Amino acid sequence: MGKRLTKMIFEEEKKKDEKNEKLMIELCECCLMFNERIYSIRLISACVPCLLKVALRKDESMEAQKEVEMSLLALSSAIYSEELRKEQYLNEITEVIQYHQEHRNLTRLADQSAWMFFIECINCDKKIESEIVNELQFSREAAKELEELEIYVEWKKNGKSMSELKEIEIIRRWYSAICFNIQKKIRTQENGRLIASMIRMCGKTKNNYRCVYFECAMVFEFILNGELVDYDDL
Repeated sequence: MGKRLTKMIFEEEKKKDEKNEKLMIELCECCLMFNERIYSIRLISACVPCLLKVALRKDESMEAQKEVEMSLLALSSAIYSEELRKEQYLNEITEVIQYHQEHRNLTRLADQSAWMFFIECINCDKKIESEIVNELQFSREAAKELEELEIYVEWKKNGKSMSELKEIEIIRRWYSAICFNIQKKIRTQENGRLIASMIRMCGKTKNNYRCVYFECAMVFEFILNGELVDYDDL
């Protein structure tokens, strides 16, 4: 399947006027999401700009939102490709996040996926990394999202449906983004609020969602080992 997808992407990439843009987007999404590792620089160089172009769309219709969500979800899957020169896409993904902060045009999953890709794109010196992350206020955004997602961890004990599984997965993905940020040793503002929101989430998921609870505990371990926050905050 991987070889066939790659061949189709390269064939479509060669086309000019008759290029099927929708097909190219769908091929790239499949390629990034269903391949654990991609070693072809040419393949990554074809797919990432194609999907970033979709992510930069400003159309706020439901159909457009879903297309943007799929493209960002696929891009967040590309973080495991070491061959990707991620920093060259920093301006585009920063624009996606900044526009969302002003207009709230992304779905929850799209917003989280944009942050996942953004954090992996940062490959500058530590001072510039900190300036960029703090300008976009990562800790504030992560804390706000976790606070809004707290309601979903109450559903199970209130006897409601299991349709909250998507939200639970988004919570787990936020923890992954926080871990990536910590591993890069980037100090961020509003750590106190972020830690407080994670502690509340820890308490609420301890009995109902152990997978979330243990990931939360892992984040705290990273924080302590990296000495990235004041002990007073924790």
